[in-house]
Amino acid sequence: MQGRFGAHGAPRGSRAAGPLERRRAAISSTPNQSKVVAKCTQRLNALQTYATKGKISVHGTPATEQQAAAVYQACLDTRTTLTNLRGQVTAALAARNAADVAMKAFDEGLESWVEATFGPTSQAAVDFGYAKKPVAKPTVAVKAAAVQKAQATVKARGVVGKRKRAEVTAAAGGGREGGNASGGAPTPVSPPAPLCAPSSPAP
Repeated sequence: MQGRFGAHGAPRGSRAAGPLERRRAAISSTPNQSKVVAKCTQRLNALQTYATKGKISVHGTPATEQQAAAVYQACLDTRTTLTNLRGQVTAALAARNAADVAMKAFDEGLESWVEATFGPTSQAAVDFGYAKKPVAKPTVAVKAAAVQKAQATVKARGVVGKRKRAEVTAAAGGGREGGNASGGAPTPVSPPAPLCAPSSPAP
């Protein structure tokens, strides 16, 4: 027995059922709609015959014929509603797809008319959405205003350019080393002259 079957009783060489196989088995074991409808209809007919003389007991809870019938009737009614909605959805999807096809065909003709009548890059083509809105170029006045604004911003922040910074640094360095104000080479300083020569002793 163990030579033909594995540890769990499955034949050797067979593959264990994976998640997909187990899911398919669960779906196939679910009762189909026709079986559910037949079962509910059979229960309703039997309730009309056997539950008319009083209350019945379900899981220890008493229930009337109307209460029991409502459970099975709801199962039938919800399926009827779902079937009708599915038909409506199918019809609505078909109508939407047909409308899309008609719109695309008409829109191509409308685009051709707009381009032929007003031009492919006209304002009308832009308003219809067939052409992109052109990018507006800044005028001379706008450019000048932008330059003035940038200069005012630099001045307000106290930003100094490289050339101006170099001039200031050179002037400051020349002052410390005896240079002139123009930033040229430093002026050499002559040593001070002696006050008087030493006197020679008398012979």
